Amino acid sequence: MYVSAMTRNRNIVGSVFALMLCFGLFAELQAQSAADFNIEVQVANQSSQERESAYFLAFDRVLRRQVETRVRVEPTQRDQLMRDPSLYVQSFRYRRFIPGSDNSRLATPSVRGGSNPAAVISVTFPTDLAAIIQQQLIPVVEEPEAPVIAPVIALVAVEQQGTQYIIGGDRGRKFQQRATQLAAANNLQLQFPEIASEDLELINAADIFNRDTDRINRFVTRFEGAELLTGAMYRLSPTTWQSDWSFTGQNQQVQTFSLTTATLDEALVAAMTQLSPDGGYLAPTYDNTSVDGVERSGVAIRVENVTSLADYDNVLATLRQLDAGVLTESLEFSAMVFRATEQRAESVRNSLMASNSFEPISVDQFGGEISFRYLAR
Repeated sequence: MYVSAMTRNRNIVGSVFALMLCFGLFAELQAQSAADFNIEVQVANQSSQERESAYFLAFDRVLRRQVETRVRVEPTQRDQLMRDPSLYVQSFRYRRFIPGSDNSRLATPSVRGGSNPAAVISVTFPTDLAAIIQQQLIPVVEEPEAPVIAPVIALVAVEQQGTQYIIGGDRGRKFQQRATQLAAANNLQLQFPEIASEDLELINAADIFNRDTDRINRFVTRFEGAELLTGAMYRLSPTTWQSDWSFTGQNQQVQTFSLTTATLDEALVAAMTQLSPDGGYLAPTYDNTSVDGVERSGVAIRVENVTSLADYDNVLATLRQLDAGVLTESLEFSAMVFRATEQRAESVRNSLMASNSFEPISVDQFGGEISFRYLAR
């Protein structure tokens, strides 16, 4: 078949144009780098109030610069998104405030009002945030109802300083928040009932510690179709918690286990993931403070790539071979934060690098935190 030179040239030009168009789209995607989703804000301190203010400012900037240029967001929708920016935060990290170079950065109302900036918080959002927001703005289409997950009634009793009480209502709010988040991450719908004064005639902490099944079951009958989790937690020593758990599923099969852990966080991680019907995942996030409110000294060890209970057990065992006093401090997406007794970050970092189970990420000399990626074997 005869093809003229003009036709061949036209085909070549068309191919080149298509390639240029593809490269242009690729360049646009590349321009939206991870750095665009990392916002730094000056804060007056590291309190939760200042952190929430920083989240608000950082999320507002990312919305304006990275989302609203790609996704149409109505004012009412924007107001709804701004109500809880923490839902979209992937991670955060503090660093030392550097006078001069950091003065042009965002600042919380406290800093703008005259307080001296104590640190800079680096807030990171997912690079596919625009797609996440777009998906949320799509009108909800009626779908067949998913199977209802039966709620799990949690009757958890704690003994502290000679006093026993049941967690619920205003008692142990932070513990309730962490437990429900851990349960949700493991496909369990945990519910802590509020124990009113008149309920104490039906149930009290001693019933849970003594496993008085008759009194417990009579109280739980008010929650129709619910599964039941009971937990009794007390200190074995100043550095050790004992927790005894019992779970009764809808088929009335009872599962019991006891845990001896350094912190209540460790007990929660083990308990919730052990009960998971799907094999267990760690929680997405929650507040970076200890359950019992104790301010701990030493180096914080942030370990990423912890995606299962087996990973968690292996990491904790390895850390305790290096430092017997290591505690589980908090959860942060797919990362765990541990606390070592050693005060020098560099010393802890060198010890962990020698174990061949951790890949170093960073060392924050100011905050006393080191970051590693766990290398699952």
